[in-house]
Amino acid sequence: MTSLDAALKNKLNAILGASAQFWPGKKPKLDDYYEAYLWAETLFVADEQKWQIKYINAGPSNDAFTFRMGPGLITSGGYTYAEISKGSRGGELHIGVRVHGRSGTLHEFDVLGLDQSYRTRSGAGQPRQSEVKLHIEAKFHKSDLSLGIGRAIVGLGADCPDIEPFLVAKNRASGTVRPLIKYFGGHFVEQVFPGESGVDPYFRNCVRAALQRW
Repeated sequence: MTSLDAALKNKLNAILGASAQFWPGKKPKLDDYYEAYLWAETLFVADEQKWQIKYINAGPSNDAFTFRMGPGLITSGGYTYAEISKGSRGGELHIGVRVHGRSGTLHEFDVLGLDQSYRTRSGAGQPRQSEVKLHIEAKFHKSDLSLGIGRAIVGLGADCPDIEPFLVAKNRASGTVRPLIKYFGGHFVEQVFPGESGVDPYFRNCVRAALQRW
C-alpha cells in the first residue's frame, strides 16, 4: 500500500469507524480508494446536517464495506451503499453506478445520490438522470487535468440536464477547465484529498448545497 492509499484508508476509518474493513478479500486500486473517500466525505457532511444514515450490505456489524471497483449496474446486488433521510426527503448514496441519460445512454457516475422516488418507480431497472440528486465525478490523476476532462463533463451535462455536474480532483486543472464547467452550470473543486485545501470548505460546501436542494 502506497502512502496515498494509506492516507485515504486512514480517512475512511476516521469517518466510518476504526474497525471498518474495505473490499474484504479484494485488491482495490487508488482510484477505488478515492471514490470511496469522496463517498465517505459526503456522508460526513450528511451526518453533520442531521441526515439519518443506514449502511446497506456492510456486514452484520456495519464494518465490512464492499464498494464497486469500476462502473456497474445498480441491479447487481451485494455492494455497499447508504440510505439517507431527513424528514420527508430521502434516497441512496452509491459508488460506481450507471445512469440513463436523456438519450438512453448509460453513463458511469462515480458517486451518486439517488432520490427515493427511484425505488417506487414501477420496473425501476437502471436509474434515470432525472432521479439523481447529487453527482460527483472523481479524478485522481497524477498530472493536472486537461481541457478534455472539462469537455467530457459538459457533454455529460448535456445528456443529463437535471443534474449539476460536479468534478472533484486531487490535483489542479488547466486554467480553462473551471470557467468552462461553470459556464455550463457545473462545479469544479481541486485539491480534494485528506489534509489539502479543497476539502473544507469548498468540497463540503458543495455537498451541503446539494443536500439542501434534495
